[in-house]
Formats: sequence, C-alpha cells, structure tokens
Amino acid sequence: MATVATVRDFTLVYDAYAQFEESMITMEMEAVEQVRCWLDVCAAPHSLSYVDDDGDGMVQGEDVLEEDADIGFTLADALDLRMARLADLTERRPLLLNSVLLRQNPHNVQEWHKRVKLFENSIEKMLVTYSEAVNTVDPQLATGTITPMWLPVCTSLLTLLAAGIDHRQATYAVDGVRQVLRDQ
Repeated sequence: MATVATVRDFTLVYDAYAQFEESMITMEMEAVEQVRCWLDVCAAPHSLSYVDDDGDGMVQGEDVLEEDADIGFTLADALDLRMARLADLTERRPLLLNSVLLRQNPHNVQEWHKRVKLFENSIEKMLVTYSEAVNTVDPQLATGTITPMWLPVCTSLLTLLAAGIDHRQATYAVDGVRQVLRDQ
C-alpha cells in the first residue's frame, strides 16, 4: 500500500486486504471451534476409545490448542495475531489514505493539516510531520493559501520547544518556516 498512487487504487487494495484478513479470521475461528468440538466428543463418555498418540497424556487434537514445542504457538495464538493485524490495519487507515493523498499532491496544505491532526497524541510525530511539511511544500506549487498553514505550524513548534522537545529538529523546522515566509 506504500506505493499506491490513487485513492481508488488504495480503496481497492485496502478493502481486498481487509476482506482477506476477515476471511482468514473466520476460517481460523472455525478451525479452533472444530478442534474444541472434537475434543468435547472425545472427552464425553461413549463407546469409542481414544489413544494418547504421543504419550503426553492428551488426546490427539488437544495438542493443537496447547502450545506446540516445535512452533511455539497455538491456533488460538495465531487467531489473536490475525485479529491484531486487522485491528492495526483498521487503525492505520486514515494515515494510509492521507499518505496516498500527499503522494498525489505533496503541496496540499490541507492534507498536511489533516496529517498533523492524526498524530495529536504524539508530540514527536507531530514535530516530524511539521518538519516534513515545511521541507516538502513549495509555496509556488501549494494548493490553497499557504500562510495560514505556517501560523499554526509556528505556534505548535514554539509550544513544542517550550515543552523541551528535540530543540535541534524544532529549530530546523522553524527556520524552514521563516525561509518559506520570506520567499512569499
């Protein structure tokens, strides 16, 4: 998804990937349920006998739900990993979409604002994004009015500097903003 160039292509790839992950989760949930159901049948008193095939005290099939020494995880662990992957993909969707839009037009001031808002919980990522925006946006190619973009950037960078964030990187970003404002 890092090389997709259009929103339409991104949507197709993202939806296909999410649908694949969901179908794999469904399949793995069914596999876990089948093993559990099979174990319930084997554990229930009936006329069929079962054999402890590897001498570990478990019926064949219980091993699938217990940790396998050879591979280190179980079907349930694989399911948890798959679900975490889908959750991560879902959480990153706005950022991935924003990346596509910025690849289409890296001088889109509004999209840079949206990207900064995506990182509201991480001051370091906001600072990196501001630095990236300052170094990427060419005032002559900028979509929309560029001056309103730099005012919140400067305010935020000064706030970050006051908070004791990486002075070198923040100062570099502020110097870039000053250069852009002088060139206008």
